[in-house]
Amino acid sequence: MESSPPQIRLALLGLLALCSPVSPLPTGAPISACTTMHPNHQNITHQESMAPYTIGFSKTSSPALEVKIAGGIYKGILLQAREPGAAIVIGTWSTSSPDTKTLACFNRENSAITHSNINDKNGNVTYTWTPPANCVSKMTFVATIAESKAVYWVNVHSKEISITCDAVKCMSGFAVLAAFMVWSLTVF
Repeated sequence: MESSPPQIRLALLGLLALCSPVSPLPTGAPISACTTMHPNHQNITHQESMAPYTIGFSKTSSPALEVKIAGGIYKGILLQAREPGAAIVIGTWSTSSPDTKTLACFNRENSAITHSNINDKNGNVTYTWTPPANCVSKMTFVATIAESKAVYWVNVHSKEISITCDAVKCMSGFAVLAAFMVWSLTVF
C-alpha cells in the first residue's frame, strides 16, 4: 500500500480544521439572524428539546436591567429584547465582556448582543439592557444560545416583563402640550 505524500496529508488536515463541527460562528451572529434568530450553521438544525439555559435579569439603580444567561457554559449567543410576539428589537445593549459585543439588528446600533469569539461564557457574564425612550408596556428577552456549532437552541425566552412608564414619557408631544394647557387653565 502506497503512502500519501506529506503535502497531501497536510492539506487534508488543514481542510478538516476549517470544517470543525464544534464551534459556532467564531466572530458572532450574522445580521441575517436578527429576524429569525436562526444562525447560519450549514446543514445543522437547532435542538428541539427544552433549552438547558434560562435568561435572568435584575434591576440596576438606573432604568437599565442586568441580564444573565444561566445553565452552564455556552460559546455563542444572539440576545435581543422584543415586544411579545413581535420581531422588532427594542432598547439598547452594552456589555463589558471582551467575549461579547453589540450588534446592529434592523440598522439600529446596539440593539442586540452576540459573541465576539468562541471562548466559554457562563452565568457570570452580564449584559446591560436599557429600555427605549418611548413607552413599551411589556417585553421579553429572546436568545439563541449555542453550546457548540452543532448544539444550539433558538428562541429561548425570558419571563414577560412589565415596564412601568413615566406618564409624561408615554405621551406624544401633542398630548403633553394639551395636558399642559388643561393644567394651566385649572391653575390660573
